[in-house]
Amino acid sequence: MKNFIIIAFLTLFFVGCSTTSLDLSQNNKLVIQKSNISYTVDTQKIDDNFLYFKDLFIEQYKLENQKNQILFYENIYTTTDYEFNFSELYTVMYSFDVKEYEEIYSSNNLNFFQLKLKNKSYINIIIFSNETQNISYAYGFSNKDFLKIIQKVKSKEDKELLVLKYNGIVFDLLSKPLSRWDDYLIYFTPLITPVRYYSLP
Repeated sequence: MKNFIIIAFLTLFFVGCSTTSLDLSQNNKLVIQKSNISYTVDTQKIDDNFLYFKDLFIEQYKLENQKNQILFYENIYTTTDYEFNFSELYTVMYSFDVKEYEEIYSSNNLNFFQLKLKNKSYINIIIFSNETQNISYAYGFSNKDFLKIIQKVKSKEDKELLVLKYNGIVFDLLSKPLSRWDDYLIYFTPLITPVRYYSLP
């Protein structure tokens, strides 16, 4: 029993120390990191918006890259008593109200997808989560930039990435975030649920 506890602790420790992330730096650069590989998208913040629900918080950032294209970065997280009810992919799909996706590349909880919107266009999106209470994602990349990021963070031992079947749309200064948040989505879907505690037999 003692050995089991030690192994469990070490497992949680190394998971918690994961260096994979998708973050916005203090100077508003989009940083994608996987293990010891890091890639920075040179962006500047155009606008931000913060949504607060009882048990869920949403941070939305509108960014502009050097090509004057608009990217959106969102960080969503629950209170300590709640967690997401679905995987990071399905949580994002619910907020975008989409049902179809194409997986392009996934490694270390860093996932690259193409999501099919209701108007039948596609967006390129990066989704990251290594826990049940926090998800971050960025979208609006051109196909060229999307593939460049994957090639930068991809390890030699990773499986081959899939082909981009569709041309991802890009956004301009007039564009708004595609995600939609309201009480019905959050509490009646439900998108979040009270934390589920699991006891050892």
